[in-house]
Amino acid sequence: MQVNVQPKDIVTTRTINSIEITETIVQLNTSAKIVVKLLDENGSLINVEVLTISETEYTNWGNDDQYIIDYALTQLGLVSQS
Repeated sequence: MQVNVQPKDIVTTRTINSIEITETIVQLNTSAKIVVKLLDENGSLINVEVLTISETEYTNWGNDDQYIIDYALTQLGLVSQS
């Protein structure tokens, strides 16, 4: 038997242990979007974020892929454990 009830939120906390940048969509000389997977300690997907890189940030990127990793970590409020 199903009984309707007033809506009640149930909050679940999950811990992000790593990120995976899976895709970069570039508009040359303008901007970019990066798709970042947030993963738990078992590598299971928690969430997917799409981050937009502005023209200034795109220019700062240059050829250094570490810049994108650092950008993603900063935007997500995360710190590398390495």
